[in-house]
Amino acid sequence: MFVSLFGGFATTVEAAALTVLYALFIKLVVYRDVSLTRELPRVLTESAILVGGVLIILSAAFGFTGYLIDAQSPGEGRGPG
Repeated sequence: MFVSLFGGFATTVEAAALTVLYALFIKLVVYRDVSLTRELPRVLTESAILVGGVLIILSAAFGFTGYLIDAQSPGEGRGPG
C-alpha cells in the first residue's frame, strides 16, 4: 500500500480502496471472522450509517464555517486598531 502511494503509482483514494480490499480479504479468508453471506451485509450497513453520521456533522461544520466567514465574525472582536 505504501509503495503504491509513495511511489506515485496510485492516488490516496486508490490506496484507500486497496487497503479496504486487503482488510476484507484478511477478515474473510485468513481469520474467517466474518461470514460473507450472513455478517458482511450487517457490517457494511453499520459502516454506512456511521459514515453518514460523520458526513452530516462535517456538512454542518462547513456550513457554519462559511457563515462565520461571510459574517466576518473573526474580525469583529479585535478591538481598536
